[in-house]
Amino acid sequence: MSLDDPRYAAFAAIASVMAIGSGKDGRDDSWRQKPGFYHLTKGVRHAMTHLMQKMGVTEADGEDHLKLAICRLSMALAQESKKS
Repeated sequence: MSLDDPRYAAFAAIASVMAIGSGKDGRDDSWRQKPGFYHLTKGVRHAMTHLMQKMGVTEADGEDHLKLAICRLSMALAQESKKS
């Protein structure tokens, strides 16, 4: 598995973020309680924060906003596919 392959990079990002999340509340599926638009909004916000940090508009805050964005967007995608 090579992280320069987008499939593996996305998988690793999602797995690491969700592992941290499930460690907070002891559940693997608490994200399902929120609707897709909630995760979509959070994902876009994380993506914008990542971009603003890369451009030097805002200071780094210790969060990996790109990984958080990928994870939130995948949650939104999962919630949308549930509707189909």
